Amino acid sequence: MLTSALLLVATAQPALAMDKAIVDAVSDVYGKPVPEQAICVGEPVALPNEFRGQPVPVGVKQGHRGCTLIGVMVDGAFNDLETAAWLSIDAKAWKKLSAGKRGGLLAEWTTGVLLAFDQVDETVKPSAAARGDGGFETRATFWQRVDERYVTRHTQGVFYFNKDGLLETADREAGTEDFKTGFFIKKYSLKGQLSDAEVVGALETKGRRFTACFEEQWSGDYHLDGRIRLQWTVRDGKATQLAVADEIYPDLAKCYARVVRELEFPKDRGATIIWSFNVVRTKIDR
Repeated sequence: MLTSALLLVATAQPALAMDKAIVDAVSDVYGKPVPEQAICVGEPVALPNEFRGQPVPVGVKQGHRGCTLIGVMVDGAFNDLETAAWLSIDAKAWKKLSAGKRGGLLAEWTTGVLLAFDQVDETVKPSAAARGDGGFETRATFWQRVDERYVTRHTQGVFYFNKDGLLETADREAGTEDFKTGFFIKKYSLKGQLSDAEVVGALETKGRRFTACFEEQWSGDYHLDGRIRLQWTVRDGKATQLAVADEIYPDLAKCYARVVRELEFPKDRGATIIWSFNVVRTKIDR
């Protein structure tokens, strides 16, 4: 029922067309054929000139976790996470850099490549610190999906690289907060000859379409939270004079509006309707 809470999870959006070399490489990792639809390919990552090969993140879909990074294409070859940065680094340029510059570059690799399928928290600046052994520790705060359905995690990742850029360890759980997202549609106002049940019935016929609108927005914004109210007039069985009363997420409002225009109502009665499309994000107490 659309009048009760609908808890949703978004599907990942692979950015590039699938390449046979990627499919073969991922299948080799798992020792069995992996279908294309289970593989995620990110956009080529733009990095400073000290990196070459324009790295392309590659992942697999793992249940509620969505796309999980497993490797990186560099110069058309698949590399594991441990060696990818090292292989992408211009060795001659790297030797001439200060420790501070090297750390900064590895921080960019961390946010651009290692967190390609997560959502980096732009309010917290990534950091890099030199270690006593010549290696580096990078830190970044981000949102990630977890095994628990409908839950995203706000966490700080800590990544250790050796002096040459080889990734030694990756701790993605250094301090976490979990949040659960819910979506529900609720009556705000109804004036005219239609009943609540008739409006709800019409909305339910497009339930999957409304869900798809939410999922597309949520997949790009894990801390999505708020309300959108749509107002329309029913005339001759169709939604007309549609307006957005609240527009905190314009793209999401437009998507909902497109679906509302497809609704069918009884043709012999009219009404003026305001319905609220709500996204609620709540912190989970552990």
